[in-house]
Amino acid sequence: MSLRPVAGYPSSSRLLVNGILGQTSSLVRHALGGDWRGVVVAAERRRELLGRLEEQCFPQEAADVTALRQAVEESEQALAMIESCPLVPQPVHMLR
Repeated sequence: MSLRPVAGYPSSSRLLVNGILGQTSSLVRHALGGDWRGVVVAAERRRELLGRLEEQCFPQEAADVTALRQAVEESEQALAMIESCPLVPQPVHMLR
């Protein structure tokens, strides 16, 4: 992703992207550890940060933000598949 400041103005986009990636990492750690409440919290935070990024991005960042949105949606689809597994504890069902 090539998010850069435009015309000398600093962009908060990089901070938001780092936050989204950080929440994704946290989500994976929680899932691997079986902490499904942590998965739910990380997914919610990631969605919130992505929404802020979509609101604040510069036009030249739109394609990158769209790609990030698609990656998040694919991740959430994978979580929905995991959710259908009968061995997964109940809290993950709060993702919907």
